[in-house]
Amino acid sequence: MSDRVSNDTQFRSSLAGISRAWSDMYRSQLELSTGRRIRKPSDDPTGASRLMGIDRAKERLSRYGLNISSVSIGIEATSRELQALSDLYGEARQRVVQGLNGTLDAGGRRVLADDLDRILGQMLTSANTQESGQYLFGGSETGTVPYVRTTGTDGIERISYRGDERSMEVPVADGVSEVANFPGSRVFRAGQRTTTTFLSRTGALPGVGTNSATGAGRLILSHTQTTFGAPGSRIPADPLSGLRLGVSSATLDTVLGAGHTLDVAPDPSGIGGTVSLNGGPDIPFGPTDANLAVEGPDGSIVHLDFRSVLPGFSGLVPISGDGTVSADGGRTVRAIDFTATGMQVRGPDGGITHLDATGIRRAGAVDVRHNGTFDVFSSLIAIRDALRVEGDPATVTAAMDHARVLLGELDTAQEGIQRSLADSGSVASRLEATTSRLEDFDILLSDRRSKIADVDLSDVLVRMKEQEAVYQSALYVSSRLGQLSLLNFLA
Repeated sequence: MSDRVSNDTQFRSSLAGISRAWSDMYRSQLELSTGRRIRKPSDDPTGASRLMGIDRAKERLSRYGLNISSVSIGIEATSRELQALSDLYGEARQRVVQGLNGTLDAGGRRVLADDLDRILGQMLTSANTQESGQYLFGGSETGTVPYVRTTGTDGIERISYRGDERSMEVPVADGVSEVANFPGSRVFRAGQRTTTTFLSRTGALPGVGTNSATGAGRLILSHTQTTFGAPGSRIPADPLSGLRLGVSSATLDTVLGAGHTLDVAPDPSGIGGTVSLNGGPDIPFGPTDANLAVEGPDGSIVHLDFRSVLPGFSGLVPISGDGTVSADGGRTVRAIDFTATGMQVRGPDGGITHLDATGIRRAGAVDVRHNGTFDVFSSLIAIRDALRVEGDPATVTAAMDHARVLLGELDTAQEGIQRSLADSGSVASRLEATTSRLEDFDILLSDRRSKIADVDLSDVLVRMKEQEAVYQSALYVSSRLGQLSLLNFLA
């Protein structure tokens, strides 16, 4: 068998060489024109896999960048409103101090109270600010108006929080999240519950038990009936003196609880005399008095019928009063248990106040202050209402003393605004630092990607020159093969 290579084989081999040389040169030309070394996974499977990992990392960086941009907008708006709230607090405090200096009359205090109401409205507007359609201070309830201004059935105005306690958190880097907002419950209240204070002349005291009511409240102690003897005895007349209750007793009496005493003293004629309640002033009476009002030193009142009193009677007559208590303006009432030291009364918002009823002596309103639970709004409302109080000097003095205590509550509550303002600045600084780190990492990833996917122009140019020479050589050899004939082999 001959080992001679046929012309056909030589031609096919020559064409294959030309094709390879052209293919190599074409690939180099593509790299030179696109600047990319890897255009499809088959160009470099290992390099393509690394590029996919880098691209996924850059996509994460892009999402983090969008998140940071969104959070930064919200934090900037939050800082702006917190600064406005801080300025309003300073203005409000100045008005309160001015109102408590003791030199203003009722008209001057009323003007300051109206100004506080204006500031209160501006604070409410800031607290309900939206950014990009979301409420800044609603916690995770960003679609709900955070604060609503209402007047409860107890007659007390309140600004109630409708958001929740949670902050929104947004991922800003691998394994790192940042708070995007501050709930209003944190911003506008900073104190811790301490004692509960009752302000009244009724004898009611804070009871034993854990209260859940917050801010200011009001208990209404109402009289239902007066009796001779112990509460609930329902005795219509005193068996010793013949003294009876007047026709207005059921509706106008204010005595509550046991231990009340009527001191009846006859005059020389024996058909009239004087009567006093609990050591109060002596009130003259006659045999025809059917509805005489007798007032005690604490302001408690009882109406008496003297038409059946035994002539010449002298002595002490015990009386007592039954009644009810309400913390929601009378919508719901409970009979007072005058032996209870921890009677529970539920307010209009469901909060519970514990009442010690053992010392109650008369009907009336009891202003309740749950110290340490006031937020900025409830403090301002209570101070505003205290500045509007008019009456005798003792009443006004008590109201101003109450306002001074509430000023401390306001100062404590505004600490939440100052703390949140500082926290928002810290968040903004961290976001700025995170953005800088992400940008540096993105540059690093881009550099790595370039080294894997991009071409070295000088290297490609040298290689392409070599490939062009190979291609030209292949063409030359192929052309020489095409010139062969039988004469070339007859030598």
